[in-house]
Amino acid sequence: MTNLQTVEHDFPIYWNTYIMYGDSSGLEDGEQEIIDEILKELELTNCVDIKDNQYFRWDTPYHMPSGYGGDYATYVFLEDLGDLERPAYKSDLVGHVTKLQEISNKCVQLEIPNPDRAYDDYYRM
Repeated sequence: MTNLQTVEHDFPIYWNTYIMYGDSSGLEDGEQEIIDEILKELELTNCVDIKDNQYFRWDTPYHMPSGYGGDYATYVFLEDLGDLERPAYKSDLVGHVTKLQEISNKCVQLEIPNPDRAYDDYYRM
């Protein structure tokens, strides 16, 4: 059964051309892989809009590796959630934490400071 719903997540504003149009020319080395992992983990595939709500944040949202403070905006995705009553990333806590660990390890490889902060942000929800 098709259950199309909008799903909103905040991401860095400068990721917009990659997430909306697939243009990775403005990204740093290794950043495309991090974005792809995050979108895959959150099961987001179809960005249909970016809200005009740009804002600055020092910390990072729970679904982001640490070290990504800066200008953010809300991205709107149109997804088929099937029969789920809640977003897919909350349905499997162990799998989600495992993915956060993988993303954090990638941040360590890229020398992004404090990758474990993503776990703290996740558990503060």
